Amino acid sequence: MVSSGISPAAVVVVVVAVESVASVVGLDSVVAADVALVGE
Repeated sequence: MVSSGISPAAVVVVVVAVESVASVVGLDSVVAADVALVGE
């Protein structure tokens, strides 16, 4: 039922999930990249 792309709420959920998994795994570079892309 997606008509106009991905909703911002879904993007936030995906980003939080990816960052949490990356922090658990220990991918600091991935977390830093996500923060650089999102945290502007």
